[in-house]
Amino acid sequence: MVSPVPTIAPRELATLDAPVRALYERVARAVEGAVPDMPAIAAAMSELATDHDFLAPRVRDFGDQPGSVGLHVPARGPRLTLVHRGEGQMGAIHDHGCWVALACISGIETHRHFRAAASGAQLARLELITDRAVGPGEAVTMLTGDDIHAHGSVAGRGEAAYVLIMTGDDQRLYRRREWDAATGRMRVLEPGDGGRWLESQPFPG
Repeated sequence: MVSPVPTIAPRELATLDAPVRALYERVARAVEGAVPDMPAIAAAMSELATDHDFLAPRVRDFGDQPGSVGLHVPARGPRLTLVHRGEGQMGAIHDHGCWVALACISGIETHRHFRAAASGAQLARLELITDRAVGPGEAVTMLTGDDIHAHGSVAGRGEAAYVLIMTGDDQRLYRRREWDAATGRMRVLEPGDGGRWLESQPFPG
């Protein structure tokens, strides 16, 4: 069983770059209640995503290769990463086991939110709830239990995006799920299994 997520320590905040520290201070207030204040987290993420003085050098250093780089990834608690997928590269459909927020820095990130209309290890019919083109400065958030989604680049829908993603904890500590978009098949990701980076990668048998 995963232990409770620790609070964000002031001494930890003091070590962060000022824009990231400001984000984490706002997130710390947003998670004080029984349910995270996701609109407040979205607003904080959007503000950082539009801080190009801070982010532009990091995007340049990142380059054009798909992948992710941690901006602040503690062992427990909220983790912030910079993520880029290439043109036409969509991530696999998955959930997180913790709350999640995404904000677009540049380009267009397609975000698809699903609902599972059936459950089971074999076939789970997925209902597409939203198919949203997320532009610069825009944010999407989801709470645990309603966070089945995929995101990335759709060819012809704009330049592949650079995005900020914050998860409420290290998702690899949780038992999660992943789906095959073509068949609806679902598999369980045991703790430590990061799942597929792209939907185009083979779905394990």
